[in-house]
Amino acid sequence: MNNEMAAVFLEYSIIGTAIEIKGHYKFKKSVYEPNEYSRLKFYMNDVVKYFNGQIIMEEIKPQALK
Repeated sequence: MNNEMAAVFLEYSIIGTAIEIKGHYKFKKSVYEPNEYSRLKFYMNDVVKYFNGQIIMEEIKPQALK
């Protein structure tokens, strides 16, 4: 998400046998209007939700050659 109020980025990478996860967020204003609070709260809830989400890994078996 990236708009005039905030930016939130979450990136997954596979490096060898490890998974690297990078996440960051930025609030773009130093002062928010009272009517922007509900949107800002929604963004913060998404940050908490996605940055703390579980990673589910599943083995992928190669298909038999025909």
